[in-house]
Amino acid sequence: MRVFLTSLLAVLLLFSVAGCTITDPEDTPPTQGQQVVTPQEPGQTVEPTESASAMDATSSESPEQEPTDGEESGLKYGELVSINDNRDSNGVVVVKAKITANLTNSLTVSQNYHNVVDLIQNQGYDDCELQYWAVADMSSGSEDKVVSFTVPKDLVSQIAAGDIAATQLGDLVEDFYIHPSLK
Repeated sequence: MRVFLTSLLAVLLLFSVAGCTITDPEDTPPTQGQQVVTPQEPGQTVEPTESASAMDATSSESPEQEPTDGEESGLKYGELVSINDNRDSNGVVVVKAKITANLTNSLTVSQNYHNVVDLIQNQGYDDCELQYWAVADMSSGSEDKVVSFTVPKDLVSQIAAGDIAATQLGDLVEDFYIHPSLK
């Protein structure tokens, strides 16, 4: 009987973890098109940089490329939503991914670093600035941006050479945004 109860508890725990979602905070989350930069100190206001704003813009020179049905996601974690490749015009590639919650907030955020390292080292994005967005389904039913950051070209080169690991990216990327529910 004890083994049965232990097994039942383990199954219930597994289902609760597998069904977890990222929850909205009491504050209104940013809408698509808004760039939010989290202040370092309470009350401090920080204006978004031009590079961060460029993540909202799409280029008419290179339309977003969406994966087709049956095509691999192109990401280690989550689903590739689009790639806006502007390497020819301005040296920037914007990647948009859709992720799901992981066991912890830290793991939910770090899966994005592993996606970027894989894109750079294994998929040919080692010659550009990489701007990365991740969206997720929220408990309210909306889809919101939960993580975004810019990997400058010099940092991309270091990642490509194997000098920088995914676990180090949190301290090195620029224009870092994390949804309040993941803090």
